[in-house]
Amino acid sequence: MVTVGNMLIKMKRNILLLLVIQVIFLGSCKDDEEKYILKDYIQAGQKEGTGIKYVSFDPGINCTIIDPWNKTDTTINLDLNKDGVYDFTIVGAVCHPTMLGADCENLSITPLNDNAVCINETTEWLDTIPYLDTINSERKWSKEESLIYSYFWQVGGSAETKGYWKQVTTSGKYFIGFKILKENKTFFGWIGMKRGPNIKSFSFFITDFAILKESEE
Repeated sequence: MVTVGNMLIKMKRNILLLLVIQVIFLGSCKDDEEKYILKDYIQAGQKEGTGIKYVSFDPGINCTIIDPWNKTDTTINLDLNKDGVYDFTIVGAVCHPTMLGADCENLSITPLNDNAVCINETTEWLDTIPYLDTINSERKWSKEESLIYSYFWQVGGSAETKGYWKQVTTSGKYFIGFKILKENKTFFGWIGMKRGPNIKSFSFFITDFAILKESEE
């Protein structure tokens, strides 16, 4: 015999079941909203947009050799996708002051773990990509060490400078293009870099970067 009490219990169970189904459905919708289709390009200097992670360094990461008498080189390791594995290494070096009659400076970037950077098609130096230029698979890429800047002078000879970053002293105009390979997927991005205001000193600053992503973090 069906009583009013039994009917109420059955109704409560049905309501509870509907609530559980609704919670699962809403959670599934939320997961779908937080996942993006991984894009196959990014624009240099682009800071906003769906599927873009932007990070600003304030102050910038300083690649500077202050006292070459004590230390003639410096290394910066970059983990741009924050997975605990270094993606790129930037190394700077200068001649020791005891090297009389000569002066030298060198800055380069080395991709790690099958990652790559954009290089110039002619010189194969690290390219300076103008603001809002597209970074995608059609650019020339290198997985090897690439020259950012070098300077050499020897007494009795003329000074020689290589690289495109010597004159980049303002942030937001030119960028390093990079791509990170992870789980058979390609994540394009850019790095903002500029030279210090005193062009007679060895000083470079990494100001910010952006990288494509698949989901909210």
